[in-house]
Amino acid sequence: MLLWGTLGIIALLAVAAGTWLLSLPSASVATAQPAIDASEAQATLAALKPRLQRPLIAIIGINDGTETTDYLIPYGILRRADVADVVALATQPGPP
Repeated sequence: MLLWGTLGIIALLAVAAGTWLLSLPSASVATAQPAIDASEAQATLAALKPRLQRPLIAIIGINDGTETTDYLIPYGILRRADVADVVALATQPGPP
């Protein structure tokens, strides 16, 4: 009885899986995309160019919740890497 019950459950699961597979949509045929106009491509590339010569990175520290290492280590690493202009800021005047 247990064997027949187990086989029945397996058969039901197989039927459910087959039904689910048959209900999936058929694969769509890939269509060719229209070509991009040269003026549109140039406008897109012009918009992607940086407006500044070097990026500016601001390290912001909250006066009452920032640890010294959380504030100074990123500042020091970025300054030493010399990949951008780095400034250190706080949310209020006074010591961090």
